Order: sequence, then C-alpha cells, then structure tokens
Amino acid sequence: MKGPKGPQWKTKRRTARGLSALAILCYFLITHLDYTINEPNGETIVHAPHEVTIHAKKDEMATFKPALSPAWSIPNAIPNSTSDQFMKELAAFKHELNIPLPWEKNTSLPTPIFVVNLPKSGTTTLHQYFDCGKIPSSHTVTKKSNGEGNIRIARCLRINHAKERNNTPTPPLHGCDGYSAYSDIGDAAMVNGLCYYPSLHIDGLEYLARYYPNATIVLATRTAKSWYQSIKKWHNGNMIDMWRDWCGFPGYLIDGTEEERWTYFYQAHTQKMRDFVVENLGLTYIESELENGHLLGRYTGIDSSCWMDCKPRGGCAKLNVSGTVN
Repeated sequence: MKGPKGPQWKTKRRTARGLSALAILCYFLITHLDYTINEPNGETIVHAPHEVTIHAKKDEMATFKPALSPAWSIPNAIPNSTSDQFMKELAAFKHELNIPLPWEKNTSLPTPIFVVNLPKSGTTTLHQYFDCGKIPSSHTVTKKSNGEGNIRIARCLRINHAKERNNTPTPPLHGCDGYSAYSDIGDAAMVNGLCYYPSLHIDGLEYLARYYPNATIVLATRTAKSWYQSIKKWHNGNMIDMWRDWCGFPGYLIDGTEEERWTYFYQAHTQKMRDFVVENLGLTYIESELENGHLLGRYTGIDSSCWMDCKPRGGCAKLNVSGTVN
C-alpha cells in the first residue's frame, strides 16, 4: 500500500528517516521562535507559527492557581479531513514504516487506554462501551492503589505530573492504576479551583507518552456546533465559566462570535491530538466521530451492540445499526 500524500505526511516521513544537521537547525528555528503580546485584560499569550499558548491571568494566579503554568497549549489550526480519512492516512504511514497495528494482528489494544475526549463528548458512553467489551474501565473516579478509597483520575494525574515537574520522576497513574481504560481524564471542577487536562496542558500528552510509549489513545468527537450548544446548556454555561475562571483559559484562539471561537477551539483540540500521534508513532491511536461509534469495533474488537448512548445519570439507550437512538 502506498503511503499517504500531502505536505503533512511528507514532512513526517523525512523526519522518521532522519534529517540533516542543517535541516534540524532550520526546523528548530522555524518551530521555536515566538513572540509575546501582553493583552489589555492581563492575559499573556505566546504566539508561535503553529501553536498558541494560553497563560492564566496574572491577577487570578493567587486565587485559582491553575494546576500547571503556563496552562494550555493549542495548535492554531483545525483538521481538514474526517476521522475516518485521518485513520486511513495514519495507517498507511505506519505501514510504510513497518509499524504494526493491533487490529491487523488480531491482538488486544495496548493498555493503558486513555480517552482524551473533551467534556460533553461521550466520555460516559466510552466508559460503558469498554466495560461492556470486558475491558475494565474507570469514568472520572478510580480506586487508590493503597485501597484507601477513591480519587478523581484527573486529580491523580495532576498530582503526579506536578511531582514530575519538580524533578521527582512519577508515573502518571502512580497510586491510581486499577483499570485498563480511563474514559475521563480531565477536570475543571476539582477542589480549590485546580484544573487539569492532559491533552490541553503543556507537556500533558508528552508526560503520558514518556511512561506509556505504547499506550492506546482514543478520541471520539461530535460536531463542533453541537458540542458548543451542549456546554452552553450544561449548568447554564458553567463549563465555560470554569474554564475561564479556574483554568485561566479565556476561550478564544480566533476573533469572532463566542460560538465561532469555541467551535474553532474544539476542532483545534482534535488537530493537536493528530499532530501528537504522528510524532509519537509507538502509540496506538483511535479516532472516530460519535455518530460512527458503532464502527469502533474494527479497531477495538468489541461488538457493536456495546455502543450505546449513555448519560452520566440517565442510563444507556440501545442504538440501531446507523448509530442513532432506537
């Protein structure tokens, strides 16, 4: 099978095969030069050619103390292909480099399995899906390894990541590794206003990959517009308030209406995941739109009957073959 075409994959192919010293120097200069703008509202935004780094507001640092600073890093780009198209391109690229895919070898997915969906994007559905498929899954809360109660997954990851940054090597799941799949690993509503999302915080994904270089990463998305409408309805827009006030994220990467800014952000998060897995080919990556979730079995080996529409406190509804509620 021929590998995928296009500048994105050509660049990665050259990188995989080795670059000359001059090319490496040029690449470093292009991707690391940035400039800083001090915004009137007190936020500091570092602009790089392909990425925007959002720092917490200076006057909120003492009160809300974002878990790690600088806080979030988002690509200044959005996908130009569907999940199915990207998965085919990624598979072709791995074939070219002789990197095996678990579903082609009829082997189980490597664990741990991290679901990096943003809130209101089917984390409960995926939790029930893996449980139904006999893959032990935790949603939001996991057992402490010492048997002394439970802990939020995001809090465990945040504590361990902070130790890692303070030069105390600590695996992400240290003290909370009782499951094979973790379907909700981010949180903005933790105690003391601390906020943590591995797929958004700087070095969060790299931290996972350092300790679990062969892990499985799953991203299920919905249409950006429906996601925005959902977070706006959740507790009367409280999710947006928490991200702004507790996480120090103002909610904009582009100019435009609130809906345009947040839908762009949602798509940029997907692009960040794609960029990351292309740079970390040892990871197994699965991406799908939620409406096509019944097709996940091609990658997971789980029967399509396990794909249901599940709500945190509303149970699960069986879906028909097309992926819609019966």
